[in-house]
Amino acid sequence: MLVKDYVSVGMFDDAINTLFQLKRRGFVPRIMSCNFLMNSLIENGKVDMALAIYGHLKVSGLNSIDYTYGILLKALCRKGNFEEARDVFREMVEVGVNPNAFTCSTYIEGLCSHKRSDSGYEALRAFRAAQWPIDTFAYTTIIRGFCSEMKLKEAVEVLFDVVNEGVAPDVYIYGALIHAYCKARNLLQALALHKDMLSNGIKTNCVIVSSILQCMCEMGMVSEVVDQFKELRDSGIFLDEVLYNIMVDALCKLGKLEEDVELLNEMEGRHMSLNVVNYTTLIDGYCLQGMKPNSTTHNRIIEGLCMFGKVKEVEAFLNTLVDKCLENYSAMVDSFCKGNFAIEAYKLFSRLSKQGKFVKKNSCRKLLSSLCLKREYDKAITLLRSMLTFNVDPSQIMYAKLIDAFCRDGDMKRAQWVFDLLERGILPDVITYTVLLDGRLKENLKRACSLQRGKEREVEKNDDSPFWNELNDMGKEIEPDVYCYTVLTDALCIAFTSNGEILEKNIT
Repeated sequence: MLVKDYVSVGMFDDAINTLFQLKRRGFVPRIMSCNFLMNSLIENGKVDMALAIYGHLKVSGLNSIDYTYGILLKALCRKGNFEEARDVFREMVEVGVNPNAFTCSTYIEGLCSHKRSDSGYEALRAFRAAQWPIDTFAYTTIIRGFCSEMKLKEAVEVLFDVVNEGVAPDVYIYGALIHAYCKARNLLQALALHKDMLSNGIKTNCVIVSSILQCMCEMGMVSEVVDQFKELRDSGIFLDEVLYNIMVDALCKLGKLEEDVELLNEMEGRHMSLNVVNYTTLIDGYCLQGMKPNSTTHNRIIEGLCMFGKVKEVEAFLNTLVDKCLENYSAMVDSFCKGNFAIEAYKLFSRLSKQGKFVKKNSCRKLLSSLCLKREYDKAITLLRSMLTFNVDPSQIMYAKLIDAFCRDGDMKRAQWVFDLLERGILPDVITYTVLLDGRLKENLKRACSLQRGKEREVEKNDDSPFWNELNDMGKEIEPDVYCYTVLTDALCIAFTSNGEILEKNIT
């Protein structure tokens, strides 16, 4: 168990040391633990280390099982040592271990991965003649190998062989063949195979359909692509980003740019990752139609990239724009905030401010809210000061958000500073008064509790009465609401004695 624990967290040296410590102390390691260690080493690219461990275990007299030999074959095939791999099969026969479907498939897969699919097919037939078990994966591996080498005639022969042997071709076999024929631009054969697959009760999937639609699109059958996509969407089949990207390209080539924008919105609604290819395709569509994308189109592209944190991509896209405008930069700030990238948005804002450019007021509001959520209060204050420097009056909501943030953080001095700043230019509303009253009350309560526990010397508590008096003096201009009265009621329910004790008053 300890060996497996070390392996599961990637501590291979410790796992090997533990294994051989057990051996030195006279304990025989479990073959399954050894198999797990060797297989994990191979999967992590440590093939030579796995072979070395097998050699030590073999010398120690550990009896290998069929799965152990399968792992050994995997290691040798990864290195391309096929002669040694064949010797493993001879050894298995000599010690009375029958090769299973895993060992046979591992050897075949090794040959195919080294572009020796012909040899792999010969090995498969030899295994079959020896009546060793062959599973569907072995046939799939051969067909995939021939397809990757674009030996389509041989791949189809294997398909016929599969059927003759009474093995049912699966979706992976058909998928490999269809993809290869689409790659060869043999659409008729690809469609024939797809039809045969469906007639055999095998459901298609988005990967197979993507290959067919991509082939159709590249062969100029753009209208057919759009029709097929709509049929697939109505059928309820799962559509992935690849299929949507093909459709975006097709619509652009047809000049249906409004439908393209709607499709991008649909992708976003399905939480698909929009990338720079999607948006550059849209731009290409405008260019093909002799139309110049406007700032709204540019903003839509910027929004999509920013939403997924594609900072470098969006900056690269912006650099390609000849007619950059302030709306583009505002869109970047908005989208970074929406995508939870407040720091990136602030860096952009700062850079623009130094250049004498200032984003829209609404963008500033979104940025301030995002900075407050991130507890980046210094940056939020810098933003507020920059607005005042550029003679852009912050909205009442912005002041209230910043005051609320400071109150929640217990920083009443800075909350008061923002409130005083607000009073110089804008009449505070009931929300702002309520937020500051609530903050001061909670600060008094916290201070009183500290006094009771002897953690703080007695200091003058915050006096909330001036705020209430000021609010009263406003008369009809500001009318306290239920939330404001709730805060004030709490204030009246709590009184502080000179020694810091809290007394509850009953209000009738």
